[in-house]
Formats: sequence, C-alpha cells, structure tokens
Amino acid sequence: YNIALNTAPLVGHAAGPFYIELTFTDGSGVGDANNTVTMSNINFGGGSALGCPLIFGGAGDSLETSVTITDGSNNSLFSEQFAPGLLLSFSLMLTSNDDAGGALDGFTLFLLDSSGVPLPTMAPFGDYLLGADLSSTGPNFNVYGIDPNRPLTGGNAVFDCCSNHNFEFRAGAIDDLSYW
Repeated sequence: YNIALNTAPLVGHAAGPFYIELTFTDGSGVGDANNTVTMSNINFGGGSALGCPLIFGGAGDSLETSVTITDGSNNSLFSEQFAPGLLLSFSLMLTSNDDAGGALDGFTLFLLDSSGVPLPTMAPFGDYLLGADLSSTGPNFNVYGIDPNRPLTGGNAVFDCCSNHNFEFRAGAIDDLSYW
C-alpha cells in the first residue's frame, strides 16, 4: 500500500516539530509475533527525520531507512521526530495472519505535535490518521483526515493537511481509494 499525506501546511507551524507514531497491538494478548508491519520508501518531500526513534516492544529501525514492527509484545510503539516537507509518502506492508481466539491485531498511525499530543482528526476516538485490523482476509483500513475545526496544541488549526481530500491512499489490487 502506498500512502501520501499533504504535510505542506505543517511546514513552519508553531506546533512543530512533529512526530510520527506507530502503534501495533497484539490481538491475542500474548505477544505471539504472528504479524509484521513494515513502513518503507519513506519520503518527507523536502523534510527529514530528526533524532533517534523511541521504540518499545517489537518495534525497530528508523524513519531514515524503514520501520518494522511485530506483535511480539502486547503493545509495540515506534515514535520519531520529523521536520515536515511538502508531502509525507511511504509504502506500508502488512502481513495477514489470524490470532487464536478471533481477536485481531491492530496497527495505528498518528502524527503528534511537539508536546506529544496527536493532531486532531476526524476519527471517532483516538485522533489517529490510519488504522488497520489484520486478518487472513486482508487488512481492514480506517482512514481519517485532520479536523480543520480543532486547533493544534501549539497553535492554530491546520487546514488542508492530511484532510480527506489530501490523503491519498493507493492499494495494490485497488486502483484508487481516494473516496474523500
């Protein structure tokens, strides 16, 4: 899956610098390491990764290369600071294995402001941009844009950043899911 977010409105914003946070929850609750999420081909469109990542559980690597997270822990976390450019794009690969007992592994992507607060989104809870439940039938995605009516912790609201019409989501067998 190739994902691109318009991050131009974040350039020079008072709420920056920003963080990319990825979380991965093991549905079985035992850290069975049966699924992996890989974020690769990361391009900041003129921006860059900053500093060292914070990793926990089955997370590893860096935004400068690629990020891999397994559900080898109940909860895994990756967070790294970045300076936004005009566009944040990356490839996302997710495995599709079922957990025993029917609970699904869950992956979530957030953008955080400089104080560690998620940018406000249209998600019904949790202020995340992209979520995926993993199963043998393939991932079930939930995608939300930035809420332009809610200001960031460190400044004004961000218009046209990662909004539904600026969140491009392309999937392998599906030509274009930009239904926003």
